[in-house]
Amino acid sequence: MQAIQEMIRVTKKGGMIQIYPLVGFKDEEYPYLDKLLETINDERVVAEKVKTNFRFLPSATHVLTISKL
Repeated sequence: MQAIQEMIRVTKKGGMIQIYPLVGFKDEEYPYLDKLLETINDERVVAEKVKTNFRFLPSATHVLTISKL
């Protein structure tokens, strides 16, 4: 969480952070993803899970995008 908050801090307004993959090598989605989204979404940041066609891992079908307003 601290690393993501730091990335948000150094990202300029209008910038975007993308985090991929959201699953581990055992095809398990990060268990705290919903809590993470809830925590970082506020009046200056919009975070959402977006479907992607890119596949590093077969089960990695989404990317986390964090947009700084």
